[in-house]
Amino acid sequence: MKAIKLITYFAVLLLALPQSAWSVRVKENGTVARQAADTPSTIERGGTITAVDLANQTLAVDGVTYLLFAASVKVNSEDPSIMGNPLMLRKGMRIRFNTNKAQRSSREKINEIWVLR
Repeated sequence: MKAIKLITYFAVLLLALPQSAWSVRVKENGTVARQAADTPSTIERGGTITAVDLANQTLAVDGVTYLLFAASVKVNSEDPSIMGNPLMLRKGMRIRFNTNKAQRSSREKINEIWVLR
């Protein structure tokens, strides 16, 4: 009976500790390193191009519009005429692409595109 009371006591004590006591923190130069909430993250997506608007620097894939900065996006394709040239992207092309957001409130920007057959 004493053992059960002792185990229960320690279980309640452990549950009372703040959550941060359970987390692993990496120290960098003596301070705790934390990842900012606005750190860009890359997401892989795919679909069919439904609209290309280079004047407004946008590309719509399956009806969702993404930012496309033609000067900085990398285009991969087996077709040499399309390779590296975002100006050759056309409505109806099947693609895979990477996007990222610099901040939570910002729109997703396309970084790299793979044109599929």
